[in-house]
Amino acid sequence: MTLLASTAEGEFLNSLIDLLVRRSGMVTLRERRLEVLAATRELAVATGCAGMGDYLEKLTTPENGNALDELIERLTIGETYFLRHPEVFAALESEVFPSWLAASGPIQIWSAACSIGCEPYSLAIAWKEFLAARQLWGPELAILGTDLNTNYLQQAGDAIYSSWCFRNLSAGWIHTFCEPRDDKFQLKEPYRKGVSFQRFNLLDAPSSIGLVDGSLDVIFCRNVMIYFDQATISRLAQTFHRLLRPGGWLIPGASECNTELFSSFSAVNFAGAVFYKKEGNAQPSPSLRNFAPWEPPVFPPPNKSRQVRQAPADSSRAEIVADILAGRCEQASEKISRHLQLQKMNPDWHFLLGLVQEITEIPDAAEASYRKCLYLSRDHLEAQVNLALLLMRLGRTEAANRAKRVALRSLENSTSTADLLCPRGAVSVERIRHLLNPESSSHA
Repeated sequence: MTLLASTAEGEFLNSLIDLLVRRSGMVTLRERRLEVLAATRELAVATGCAGMGDYLEKLTTPENGNALDELIERLTIGETYFLRHPEVFAALESEVFPSWLAASGPIQIWSAACSIGCEPYSLAIAWKEFLAARQLWGPELAILGTDLNTNYLQQAGDAIYSSWCFRNLSAGWIHTFCEPRDDKFQLKEPYRKGVSFQRFNLLDAPSSIGLVDGSLDVIFCRNVMIYFDQATISRLAQTFHRLLRPGGWLIPGASECNTELFSSFSAVNFAGAVFYKKEGNAQPSPSLRNFAPWEPPVFPPPNKSRQVRQAPADSSRAEIVADILAGRCEQASEKISRHLQLQKMNPDWHFLLGLVQEITEIPDAAEASYRKCLYLSRDHLEAQVNLALLLMRLGRTEAANRAKRVALRSLENSTSTADLLCPRGAVSVERIRHLLNPESSSHA
């Protein structure tokens, strides 16, 4: 395929990204230009287009609507794992699950942008464990998982996962809820019951997949709205409010909590999580004792040779941080590279690599590493903060302002007072707030 001149290619890319943003709502694609260009070139060649202009014409031709969706699928980020963010499940057990016991019919749940299905299946497992631990009967769950990416949905339907999707869970937990499938694991049938999947674009009408106003008890929409602009999030919040029954819950990601955007809901704070409740007369909650906070159950390991690969010892990270703080960047980089060979999906190694790259004045590489970290863990506070500060330093105003809003919201929601690791060393939370938003602070 003939490459266009750089100016023409830039104009093509601008037009293409505008098209992708209108279709998907993912405004962060404007900051992923090289990634968009690489995916576009690959698909243009695969579909036999003579050049980039031909491919853009293909994308904008109505009868080729699948081509645009295929490109969007290539650019979606589906990193997830089972029982992600235990604080959310603790809040469900303490506040939400008990109210479900009085329901006369199935509990209707929508897991929006569910990726490969770990979230809806985690919810099904947590509910069954809640009932079993208390020897209680409860209604069935009807969980709908939706996503843009058909490949993710195929894996979700098969419920077959690598050990990485069960990180931070014991081998005994996996043995209890899964069956081995070669070098992977398949969720056992009882924990898949009541969970279904459909392809859906969050910008489309929910009625197209059978969702009606006032029908849902819970909506999970975690770590996806971070890709949208405020106008899109506001429209989604209104849609979610309509779909929920009175007393229903909206559960966003920790970095997506925003009282202004979700003003039609009542915010309810838990330890490490914020839920949004639609006010109204909910189903009566039975009188129950207070339960201990939910934690993933621990089981003895099975008598099998297969074990989940464990992360390197914490001391290795401490050694790397010590190297970074002492200016031994070459040694730190070598150690991080060895870790990434074993755990390329571990967000913290990408964050530490970004620090080294920023210290050694490779800002483009540092930005890419911070973003890789955040693709894998959107709630990584240090990566959020350092990305925002780097973009500010580079004068990337629009991208910096977006990153600053995310970082400041996360700082507001965080209960930690520990210093944060930055290229200049360990920096206090108070100082970080001032660096991100000096106009709101009187500190120098």
